[in-house]
Amino acid sequence: MTLVQIWLNGEPREIADNAPLAELMAPRGAAACGVAVALNERVIHRREWPRTLLQAGDRVSVFALVCGG
Repeated sequence: MTLVQIWLNGEPREIADNAPLAELMAPRGAAACGVAVALNERVIHRREWPRTLLQAGDRVSVFALVCGG
């Protein structure tokens, strides 16, 4: 397994090369509603996470959506 560096919310992380985005998000409790993810400044719909493969240098941003008034 080859490890590569990505950026997750501005912090460097090592992951397996070509790991799916879903694998990165699973341990972070992102299965719940109210989370948006952008990969290299492009929002990735949750249904695309399993087939979106991460590569060296990718920038992943995770946003918790907040509602209220």
